[in-house]
Amino acid sequence: MFSSFLPDKKINIDEVSSSISVYAPSSIYIADLVGNFKIKYSPKIIWGAETNFQSLLSELSNLDLFSVASSYLIYDFDKIKERNYEKIASVLSQDGSNALLTFSNKLEFNKLKKLKPKFDLIEFKHFNFWDNQKIINFFEEILASKISRSLAKYVETFPKDDLEKILNYLKRLQIRYSSLDLDIAKFEQDDFYTSLNVFDEFDLLLEKKFSEVQFKMCNLYNNANKDSIFSLIGFFRSCIYKSFDLDLLKSKSKLSLFDKKIISLDERFDQFEREDFLKTLSEIEIELKKDEMFLERLKVLL
Repeated sequence: MFSSFLPDKKINIDEVSSSISVYAPSSIYIADLVGNFKIKYSPKIIWGAETNFQSLLSELSNLDLFSVASSYLIYDFDKIKERNYEKIASVLSQDGSNALLTFSNKLEFNKLKKLKPKFDLIEFKHFNFWDNQKIINFFEEILASKISRSLAKYVETFPKDDLEKILNYLKRLQIRYSSLDLDIAKFEQDDFYTSLNVFDEFDLLLEKKFSEVQFKMCNLYNNANKDSIFSLIGFFRSCIYKSFDLDLLKSKSKLSLFDKKIISLDERFDQFEREDFLKTLSEIEIELKKDEMFLERLKVLL
């Protein structure tokens, strides 16, 4: 049976079939459902990008072997190569199967939906753009914290196409101030629109666009966002350290996009360049802690 819900819908895991396929445009929408499935079934976790369909089918075909039912939580089923929806629909329609399949691609989810399998298919949709209070209530429940009216009004101005980014922003505020039930004036130095996307900055580093990295750091500093500069320095440092030992990465059966970028770092910067950049990061960190003539010193260092 197919059902469609907004993200704030709470699904009783005891009222749906033991096998479920679910699509959500953001992973935070299904966190509650996944958590309840884990509690009830203690499933084996499989990542779609790291498995192949035949080995998965072999495991699922033996779910009820020797009357000991196993359970599976399969993240991103739509990333499994050579997947066959007819076969998976047949296997999961059998009695005794306990499996939760998540989808991040709606078109792929619809391919399974068209087959009308004998288990539940659940789709979570984005909130409507006018559902501001529902969105605030959703965040309050996830964060177990009341959000002040002035902060809620500020959140309402954010683009709603990526609620996970907004949630991460609120988590950062919660960690820093221990509460979200404060006047928006308390959060002025943590402007959402100047918040840092470290992965974008890593791309600039790979392209050796140091002047643009410098510009971003200056912008953060001018907006009293020193913590994000420290975070960026730590992130760069971590990436460089990983690039010095690629054996672990290369041993993985499936490389993520970030893994490939770490390998690319090793290819685009020789060891001397990376060691030199680590020293530069340390010097920037020291100047930032001194907080004296930082912008002038940054232009010299980077």
